[in-house]
Amino acid sequence: MASTTPEPGLGSAVRTDIDHARPPHRVLADRLNAGDARAAAALAELVAIDPRGTLARLAAVVGDAAADLLARHDLVIAPLPEPVRAALDAAPVVDLGPPSRPVSIGELDESFTEFEAPIFDNLNYFCAAMRLTGFVDPGGADGLVVQVLWTGLGNGRINLNFGWYGFDGSGDWLNPASLVLADEDQTDTYAYGGSAELALPNGTVTVAVAPHPEFGERIGPVAAVMLAVTADRDGCDRTFLTPDQLVPHLGLPASARPLFTLDHWQHPSAGAPASASSDLVLAVEALRERRAITRTVTGATRDDNIRARLNHIGGYEGY
Repeated sequence: MASTTPEPGLGSAVRTDIDHARPPHRVLADRLNAGDARAAAALAELVAIDPRGTLARLAAVVGDAAADLLARHDLVIAPLPEPVRAALDAAPVVDLGPPSRPVSIGELDESFTEFEAPIFDNLNYFCAAMRLTGFVDPGGADGLVVQVLWTGLGNGRINLNFGWYGFDGSGDWLNPASLVLADEDQTDTYAYGGSAELALPNGTVTVAVAPHPEFGERIGPVAAVMLAVTADRDGCDRTFLTPDQLVPHLGLPASARPLFTLDHWQHPSAGAPASASSDLVLAVEALRERRAITRTVTGATRDDNIRARLNHIGGYEGY
């Protein structure tokens, strides 16, 4: 992996001090079986927020009795939207060992609505590309990692940030694991008509510094370079960390296994919940069912998200 410079930020690595000896859903099940009214109210709230996730987490500790617990309290889980169900059924199931605790769409929604998530339509930075990787941790807690290529107001750096969700820890995307792929001394030399050489995590690439063929002068040269280096799968592979690199870099559980990687999906707009995107709902359910998805529900591309950003809040000409 190419040498990179840490980018200061907020947050911390994945917590390793959490005691999983007695998972909270095991406690919840015990209290439900004891007739605890507060536990019943908590179950109803959890099902309202994340129905399939709640059922899966209960099933991980009590097995088939989980469905009985819900039925006993008159809680019904609605079926997935047909397009999501069809995309799941089209993907193979991968045997990755013992059951694991799923990612909660409810927790994702909270992170996204609190702006603790990467977004394309932000006035303070320009996001050129994202990569989403789903990890299964057999016997542990699954997780999602979002890698984000961006440049921000007040600097001309090209940055790679990481958002992680699940793994039974709180998520944050501005964290000390961030990398600077090109500093201001380098990008200050960018001018239309020249070229840029970038030492990326998995290879070096030289691209023309030229207006984007579609977005033109609505974005500046640094943004155009970032779009150029991630224009195809090979470029994304050079730019983003591989799953094997993500595990030690982010301090993920060593037992975590990658299930799928996506470079294109419909990303929620700023402040919208993750569940507003059927593609992110698909990703969460694919982890739950251990489906190795290769396509999304919407078929949206990276450039679709860029278009939506430019049409919503305008260009990004500064860099």
